[in-house]
Amino acid sequence: MRFVFHLKTPNILGGIERSVITRSNYLVNHGHEVYILCKDFYDPEDFTVVPIDPRVKVVDYIGLMHHERPDFEYSLRWLLGKFKYFYTMSRFINRIKPDFIIRRQDVFLREFFFLPHHGAKFIAEWSTTIDPEEIQYEYNHSLWLKWMSWHVDRYVFLTKYDPQVFPGPKKKAVVIPTAVDLPEECSPLTSKIVVSTGRLAPVKNYPALVAAWSQVASRHPDWQLHIYGDGEQEDEIELLEQIKELGLEGKVILKGKTDDVHSVLLGASIFSLASKGEGFSNSILEAIAHGLPIVVTDMHCTQDLMDGFEIGYKVPQDDISQLAAGINSLIEDEPLRRQMGANARRRSLDYSCEHVFSQHMALYRELVSKKK
Repeated sequence: MRFVFHLKTPNILGGIERSVITRSNYLVNHGHEVYILCKDFYDPEDFTVVPIDPRVKVVDYIGLMHHERPDFEYSLRWLLGKFKYFYTMSRFINRIKPDFIIRRQDVFLREFFFLPHHGAKFIAEWSTTIDPEEIQYEYNHSLWLKWMSWHVDRYVFLTKYDPQVFPGPKKKAVVIPTAVDLPEECSPLTSKIVVSTGRLAPVKNYPALVAAWSQVASRHPDWQLHIYGDGEQEDEIELLEQIKELGLEGKVILKGKTDDVHSVLLGASIFSLASKGEGFSNSILEAIAHGLPIVVTDMHCTQDLMDGFEIGYKVPQDDISQLAAGINSLIEDEPLRRQMGANARRRSLDYSCEHVFSQHMALYRELVSKKK
């Protein structure tokens, strides 16, 4: 089978990019042909979130247009640039004749609404981290969104909650979570380090985690919180100022970006994330795959992951006291920490690449069997 994934750029270090690249590598390893069509410029020499198999064909659409970037001002040049974009993309899709076009970027996939698919099945992969009322309003007031719901062959959602708030046809909805690579080795849980990984962005709510750590540090001054990730300079400066104000220098350490998450997680004993919203957090999945117990906020993905499974603590959003209490509990009770870590590793098996990608393959085979 032949696949086209549409992506902003693999050089962005995000969960969407990781998911697309990992699945693309899986597909080419199983004899399929894969294209990643980048909306923005792709630099193969730049860092990508995971290595891309050389058999995956990464196509820069600006390159398809002879390196002319469309002018996105609202003008005649903007209209001509848009026309050239859709014309060039349509020719590309017609030339390679994919079996599937898979789009995951914007919630309502506006650009692909206009593109002819030349017989390909169109899968929209969708997650909700925004207000459900906003989704409902936009859907009810947009005729083309209703038409697109007929145009899409399947909506793939990441959590059980997503289809419930999705205003489109439920019969086209299927839930397939994010996948994670399972390492051979798990953390020994012997260090005095709590780790958090993810972009330094407001949605990750690191100020709440740092504030919680002031309560942890008062009881366990020999433990450290290590935060891995980069972001806007102003967000990093604000965190550094907060750390200084709370007297947590040397206890909360901003480690910056890492390309070796495996070693980072092996060197930690607890994982924590105070995020305000996630599609399905790769960071949390990587942590449980390494056998780390987790202390995380209540989100749709953590409800799916944790309800009925004792792998850590799920606390209310912005509840700094409960966040600190969960971390303190795992620090102070080593047998509990080890038991929850073992449970976390077992739970991660349900999100292994083989398990999750087999669900994707079942969906692809189902849609191909319905192809005229």
